[in-house]
Amino acid sequence: MLSTRDRASFKDEADFRSRIPGASVGGSGQETLSTDMIDVKSQFFLVKGRVQVQESRLKVEALIQREGNKVYTLWRQD
Repeated sequence: MLSTRDRASFKDEADFRSRIPGASVGGSGQETLSTDMIDVKSQFFLVKGRVQVQESRLKVEALIQREGNKVYTLWRQD
């Protein structure tokens, strides 16, 4: 699942389900996925940036969380 996501993100729940071999939706059984168990949205984003001013360079990586109109920095690494 992770290697396919690295090549192309999941478009929607149906796309996610189609990439799980042998999985079905509804019914019963160990391979069944309930529709309330799947979501393709995220509040979390990894941001990478580079800044250069003349000779000085800085790389920054941060994990941010978005809740509505508010954005929180969970961690940052310079």
